Amino acid sequence: MVSRAATQAIAAGLVLLALAASPASLLPPHRLAEAVQSMLGVNWKSAYLIAALSVQVLFYGSLGALATLALNRRHTLRGQLLQAAVVPWVVVGLAVLVRSIKLGHLPVLANAVVPVIACLAGVGLGLALRYRGQKTAVAITALIAGTALYAWLAAPSSDLAHATETHLRRLAATASGLPAGEARFGALVERPRFRP
Repeated sequence: MVSRAATQAIAAGLVLLALAASPASLLPPHRLAEAVQSMLGVNWKSAYLIAALSVQVLFYGSLGALATLALNRRHTLRGQLLQAAVVPWVVVGLAVLVRSIKLGHLPVLANAVVPVIACLAGVGLGLALRYRGQKTAVAITALIAGTALYAWLAAPSSDLAHATETHLRRLAATASGLPAGEARFGALVERPRFRP
């Protein structure tokens, strides 16, 4: 049987591993958005938004639930509430740190709203299930691993990311020569020389 300290170390390691292995931008795979569009009968933008939110909630909720396995049990309500309040911020803080390292700059912090809410829900679920046994750890770990692997494998290729970055740099370089206001977008659309 695995000791409590080993379980805590494994859980903390899996949280860090999932954060390190996940792409800097955790976006839904194109196929998932198409499946959502087909199942719900909504337009592409709505389907993509639903798929993106689903991936974020699943990933960060699972991380929050898994992170509770790295904690010592608190037998008072105050201790449990303190854990429920602090752990989501620690997980999201680690996610922001890892993403900042991958991107080379601090990400938009407003984008942390969904991860924080998902982590709160995951921590609440993890703390509630924790007293019923540690068999749920296997299911939570599998969920995280599956989500991270699916997002990582379905992420855009480095060639596509490089071509997009090159294209955006060309657009930014010519921004000073474009008209101001609403005419700027029209000028960008009309310019045929922005080919990667």
